[in-house]
Amino acid sequence: GQSRGFGFVHFEEASTARAAAEAMHGKALEGRTLVVRVRSEPASSGPAPTRLLGPSIHDNVNTMYVTALNATVTEATLRTLFEAYGKVTDVRLIIDKATGMSKGYAFVTMSSPEEMLAAITGAN
Repeated sequence: GQSRGFGFVHFEEASTARAAAEAMHGKALEGRTLVVRVRSEPASSGPAPTRLLGPSIHDNVNTMYVTALNATVTEATLRTLFEAYGKVTDVRLIIDKATGMSKGYAFVTMSSPEEMLAAITGAN
């Protein structure tokens, strides 16, 4: 029941999402500065490729948001994938508490911004 410090907002129109992101990025909300990003790819009806966006909305600038993950992906799978680009310090696969299944996204933290950028470039 506690906030984990991030959220997702879906808009009907990409132009509205961009305008909202520009208006809200850097604004304070309950003592924290918002970091707002717009996902550049529209949702599709077919299976989506895994996407990596970084830095994430976490305070740690070495953290990547990894999305469109297959249900079979585990934290160990992600750790193995990203260790090819540097030291992985944390992997958090987001699990639906009701079903015990992956929600299809995770946060992966690397030990430095350079390693994070190498991982985004190499794995995207």
